[in-house]
Amino acid sequence: MRNNLKTQIKMMLAAVTAFVLVFMMFQLTLVGSGSREIEEFEIKKVYCKSTIKLANGAESNNVCRFKGITNGEKISGYALPACEIDKSYMTLKKSSSLLNQSPNYTLICH
Repeated sequence: MRNNLKTQIKMMLAAVTAFVLVFMMFQLTLVGSGSREIEEFEIKKVYCKSTIKLANGAESNNVCRFKGITNGEKISGYALPACEIDKSYMTLKKSSSLLNQSPNYTLICH
């Protein structure tokens, strides 16, 4: 019984460690740090693709991306699904990946 408990504790510690490592890698590569708002930008295209096709033929869980220009440089990144429908007020956020310092852009529509 005591040996079984030790094994379960070791497995739980390994699972927690694996989760923390995966979360940190996601945070370091995709989310990044130093988020700031970009004032001047032009959005050329916002498009969404469904990631799940349900049994009844409906589509769900859209992943939306955008393409645009800021300071003469072509940019692309992720957008909220509302950006495909309503483009009245948009905010563009830029953050840097901590691992390779590549810029990550996120388009937010209100």
